[in-house]
Amino acid sequence: MSSTDRFNGGADGPAIRMMLVPKLRRLPVPVGPVIPHNSIFVDACSRFLRWAAATTFASGPMEDIDVLSRLQSRRRKIRAFSLIVLGVGVFLVAGCGRDARKDAPDVGSDDAANTVDSSSEIQRLGGEVHWTKGNERCAVYLNDIAADDLPVVVAATLSLPGVEEVRMTGAQVGDTAALPIAGIPTLRRLRLTDTSITDATIAKVSQQGNLQLLHLHGAPDVTSEGMSAIESLTAMKDLSLSGKNFDDRVLPALTAMGQLKKLRLRGSGVTGDSFEPIATLPVVDLELAETDFGNQGMPWIAQMPKLTKLNLWLCKVDDAGVKALDGMTQLTSLNLDNLPGVTDASIDTIVGLPELTFLHLGKTSVSPEGVARLTKLQKLETLHVTNLDVPDDVLETLREEMPNLKSLVN
Repeated sequence: MSSTDRFNGGADGPAIRMMLVPKLRRLPVPVGPVIPHNSIFVDACSRFLRWAAATTFASGPMEDIDVLSRLQSRRRKIRAFSLIVLGVGVFLVAGCGRDARKDAPDVGSDDAANTVDSSSEIQRLGGEVHWTKGNERCAVYLNDIAADDLPVVVAATLSLPGVEEVRMTGAQVGDTAALPIAGIPTLRRLRLTDTSITDATIAKVSQQGNLQLLHLHGAPDVTSEGMSAIESLTAMKDLSLSGKNFDDRVLPALTAMGQLKKLRLRGSGVTGDSFEPIATLPVVDLELAETDFGNQGMPWIAQMPKLTKLNLWLCKVDDAGVKALDGMTQLTSLNLDNLPGVTDASIDTIVGLPELTFLHLGKTSVSPEGVARLTKLQKLETLHVTNLDVPDDVLETLREEMPNLKSLVN
């Protein structure tokens, strides 16, 4: 029998098919049709397996071989051939029509088709869909989508299963687009940047009791009164508010956020006059950069039990405010950049923070002599002393006497 005849099957072809088909039918097919047991693909695989076995084990015509007994006695070799065939099958099946389907979840065929269509539509119009956790959850990024395309993209997003995160940017994003997104039941993280949303969207967001991250950057039409609704977000872990309309009146709504770890109020209207509601929160990372936050709020910061990272860049804090940090030995990161009211008088407080690994003193009024005293911070890894005119000999001393210093920026 020729090699071609052997490949085509012969009398024992059905026996080989009976062994091969159950394996092929168990192939994972995340996208595309399920291959029937009598398909051309299975035919080709079974013929290949029979031909391979015959070529390897036979010294004579295929008809003279007791195929099944040979396969049993040569289990290892047959298993190798089976794995090759199955591997090819997985490759071919998984590759069917992937393109925009490559991140689609493993769901029923109809749901999978709908998911693929929605994902493709979002990507076609400039958005992104990222699948995680075994393709059961996804994040959708809708950055600067054209106003005319936004309704289509929002509708496609709503049809996706397991949407945990949505990012939307652009003035064209108003309540019409944001309200449906805010109502997605699986939503855990929402980032809205430079949008035209109003208090109506905030009210909808506040109904998401499982929301863990909320970033609102540039939402000038949202009021402090409207923000009071977020007090219901008790699962919140990461809150970022940027915009002068987010002022001290927003802070009381945060008191119920008993799991809040990161609080960023960069560029907000917070002054520190009413910072008391924040003092008891388990915040680890606090950013007040580019605000009018002043000394009056520093005593409340000093009472924050879990705080390890504090960013006061371009605030209104001076030596008197820094003094409030005395005893906050848990601090590992302190940014005092662009605080001209901070002088050598603050060095005693700073070197009394032994756990510091990051310190920024750029554009303060600390002298080279004050900088030289920082050698007491033996755990410091990153130090910024920009615009302080620190001479080379002081810089060299810092490098020599601070064994963990990896980055010295001057």
